[in-house]
Amino acid sequence: YEQYLAEIVVLTKQVSDPSQGASYPPAINTKAKRALYDNLDQDLDLAILLDHAIVAVKKDDWRSSVFKVREVRNAIKSELKDDTRIDEVLELVKKQDEY
Repeated sequence: YEQYLAEIVVLTKQVSDPSQGASYPPAINTKAKRALYDNLDQDLDLAILLDHAIVAVKKDDWRSSVFKVREVRNAIKSELKDDTRIDEVLELVKKQDEY
């Protein structure tokens, strides 16, 4: 029973801070970058390029404006060579509070 409780404590800590269970490169230092890194086959360079491109173009309250969303989508498209994943990455980015 004590071992079971110890495992519950470890799992609870992982849920509250998902980065504890995984090791990320030092450049992947935000939740948004982690999401990109994890969903782009752990491509460090691509995750950083996308993060910088998104931060450079996003405007305040960008999710509620078709034109602002289009700017973010175009930023993603400029860095992502796989056109089939643009909308998938855009949806991922929309869910990140840091953007």
